[in-house]
Amino acid sequence: MTEIDPVAVLDSLGYGRREGLEAMTGGWANAMWRFDTADGARHVLRVYPHPEWAPAALREQAALQAAAAGGIPVPALEVAGTWHDLAVMVLSWCPGEPLLNALRRRPWKVWALGGACGRLQARIHAITPPQRLLEGAPEYWLAVARAGYPQLDSLIDRIGISTASLVHFDYHPLNILTDGHTITGVVDWATAAAGDPRADVARTVAALSAAPLPPGPLRPLLSAVRGLLLRRWLHGYRAEAGDIGDIAPFVALTGVVYLHDFQQALEEGRGWASERDLATFNRWVERWKAKAGLEGGPQTAQRG
Repeated sequence: MTEIDPVAVLDSLGYGRREGLEAMTGGWANAMWRFDTADGARHVLRVYPHPEWAPAALREQAALQAAAAGGIPVPALEVAGTWHDLAVMVLSWCPGEPLLNALRRRPWKVWALGGACGRLQARIHAITPPQRLLEGAPEYWLAVARAGYPQLDSLIDRIGISTASLVHFDYHPLNILTDGHTITGVVDWATAAAGDPRADVARTVAALSAAPLPPGPLRPLLSAVRGLLLRRWLHGYRAEAGDIGDIAPFVALTGVVYLHDFQQALEEGRGWASERDLATFNRWVERWKAKAGLEGGPQTAQRG
């Protein structure tokens, strides 16, 4: 993998005068740095660390532009290009902090902010996806699920899967920014797609129900709070969009994709998922598979 030099990347993009360049932590995949320019504006440099991820970068750019046009608070795409065959982009800085951090300090905000998150997700689903995302359907999650479920096509025929909505597909408290009162930004659109709102809601259900939490002394508090967050989230979504319908098959299948992603991150030393986290999440997915009437399919890899 190419070693990323953020100074050289910014030079190549024309950001010659800058200060305060600082690496950002918390993500699972892309490399990011924040920096300021002479006019006092703050920006984010985002680099896809593998050349083969270039199509994903183009999809993220298209999704950001569609979301912004639809009135969703997202970073503005300032510059996009390549550096040593790696896709790079510079985004404007969104105010606020990750919802997860806000709830660590003020857990009582879960009631109002949970509902706001659900309503905003429903507004995203009301946006028609751009052509570039339609060209990529079916989405990544279907490809991963199909690899382990040879019977997936018959399931798709039964439940029907739409590609009529813009979906974020990584909509969770680390990718939602808040000032403590309102939602100020939705970031990390790398997995955005033209897809089915039920799949996007299902992925959020999986993230808020059982996905591994970051380590730290407040982990037990977050574990307790996120159940209420999910209930308020779904309430807000239904208030904006109406009934979601049966999402059990989608929760089961997106859970399988999460397992795949967590396993890969663990093997590559990314993120914070542990072997114990994976085992716990796998049991949760198995329960949803039973609810959805799914049998067999991929299992979490067993390690000694």
